Amino acid sequence: MGNAADASGSRPLGLEVAQLISAAKWFRSTSGVAQINVETDGFRSQLIALTAAAIQPDLFSVVDSRNAIHSLAFLLETPVPIRSAPELFCLDLYKYYDVDVLEAMASPVRITRSQASSASGPWKLKQYLP
Repeated sequence: MGNAADASGSRPLGLEVAQLISAAKWFRSTSGVAQINVETDGFRSQLIALTAAAIQPDLFSVVDSRNAIHSLAFLLETPVPIRSAPELFCLDLYKYYDVDVLEAMASPVRITRSQASSASGPWKLKQYLP
């Protein structure tokens, strides 16, 4: 029997980040663009893009996230079911790498977080974001 990520059909965070980095490298090599702008919608794709920018900041110029979260504490406070975002329930991810730490690691990438009129998925971020 597989782990929770396998059972839900979702890819673990590291694989998703590696896929984004690989796609960005491919796009850069085929288009001639020096740095990539990434736009995300929702906290799952936000954390994937932010982690990719933290690992390889020279590849990205902007990570613009809509319906974003300010902290991984959101996963515990809401609470978000593990099956709804299995890749974000990594051992010690929140302990060592909260959103603010990943943003600092991604420097000089410009990080923006915004909120649309209604949150995607069952979690309404409006009440959690300033």
